[in-house]
Amino acid sequence: MQKVILKFLVSIFVSLSFFLNVNANTVENELVKADSLYSIKLYTESIKIYESILEEGKASPAMLLKMARIEEGLTNYGLTIYYLEKYFELTEDKKVLNHIQQIAEKEKLSGYSYDFPFYLEYFYDKYQPLLILALSLLLIIVLGFMIKNYQSRQLKKQYFSFVVIIVLLAGVANNVSSPEYAIILNTPTFLLEGPSAASNAVDKVNGHHRIIVKDHVDVWTETEWNENKAYIKTDHLKKL
Repeated sequence: MQKVILKFLVSIFVSLSFFLNVNANTVENELVKADSLYSIKLYTESIKIYESILEEGKASPAMLLKMARIEEGLTNYGLTIYYLEKYFELTEDKKVLNHIQQIAEKEKLSGYSYDFPFYLEYFYDKYQPLLILALSLLLIIVLGFMIKNYQSRQLKKQYFSFVVIIVLLAGVANNVSSPEYAIILNTPTFLLEGPSAASNAVDKVNGHHRIIVKDHVDVWTETEWNENKAYIKTDHLKKL
């Protein structure tokens, strides 16, 4: 019985390894094909392949830069910025953020401010799991000292205070999340007062602005525009 189970597990492992290897080779072949098309300036053909690779989560920094260059050449600044922000997530190259701001200033786009709050949100999202893990380990260590010194009433009070503080910090870290953002791709479009096509217009938007995502109602996304609540069709956005 044990031999049968062992053979079954080995067969699964071999099959999975074969599948992953084939999939990796397929992506690599597609990337080579796309790069070849890019090198001979067949940009529209190459970006279709790049997009399919990106959807599979296999994007590289070099590929994202090529995609951004293609879209910028086509004056599709919404997608240009989207790919550049994805590039930043992989490389943390601040130069690319400067380029995004140059595009935003040139095209009079709002929402592209890369100051301290942006970096705070970015690094908080990136390291939130590690922060929670560190607090959990610290809690275990403090509880260990608390148990070790259970006979000392004074030390127990001190350790208990530490435990309460750590639990509160861990709770905040686990439940507090940074705002979500999206880029308006389909323009011109309208921002409305309510989640309905019959609602009054708040504003007509012509640029690829970066907006905050507050909530979703059916096919609508709630956002904030000029300090007022507004709604926009979700399919007009590209979530960051």
